[in-house]
Amino acid sequence: MEPPGTAPGSDPPIMGAFIAIVRVAPDSVNIGAGTAGCKWTRRALDAMLEGYHEGTHVMKILLVLAHPRQTSLCHAAARAFADAATDAGHQIDWADLAAERFDPVLHEADEPDWDNPAKIYSQEVQAEMARIERNEATVMLFPVWWWSMPALLKGWIDRVWNNGWAYGGANYPHAKVQMLAVAGGDAASFAKRGYDQAMVVQLETGILRYCGVQEPSLHMLYDSFDPEGRSALLAKAAELGARF
Repeated sequence: MEPPGTAPGSDPPIMGAFIAIVRVAPDSVNIGAGTAGCKWTRRALDAMLEGYHEGTHVMKILLVLAHPRQTSLCHAAARAFADAATDAGHQIDWADLAAERFDPVLHEADEPDWDNPAKIYSQEVQAEMARIERNEATVMLFPVWWWSMPALLKGWIDRVWNNGWAYGGANYPHAKVQMLAVAGGDAASFAKRGYDQAMVVQLETGILRYCGVQEPSLHMLYDSFDPEGRSALLAKAAELGARF
């Protein structure tokens, strides 16, 4: 993961470049100065620094999967991504939301309190936040349902990417977040009515950029209904994992 302000693909900076690390609480720090700085939990910062051992850039990737069926093409695409990323030296932490029976319904305990960004959320949400902070990057893989993500994944974002932690005076802990969306149609069918651009605005801009993600990307994996398209889809998922 690139530290804030580092150009993607550049050489890992020497750690002395963090000349403005200010401790603001026992478990959090500010990186940068003034409005250009961003708040990071100490756990997230420690995870990031571990990726710079001996000039390597191995990353801990949280792979969030949102499909109810273990034999789905989404699961196969997730495995293709994970296998290629692992071969490239990265570490994968699986978060199969359906298998884990994650509850996507936002109850009062996790409702944002606009007057209290320091609100303490439910134990389940705190556990998800801690899991994110143990990693350095996030990849979400999901089927396209109604030109968006499934309610299961949307509810995970609603509950976990919460006020005071991912926005509202804070940024999501990871600078690099990718969304891999498995679509039944082809690229032309999505472009015909602007669904592809609508998804970019909704997901990449409306969620990832809004939460301060510096390297956000939405990758459409088209043609899941076509047998030949499935092979190309899995190959693309593997390619994304290999060059993450």
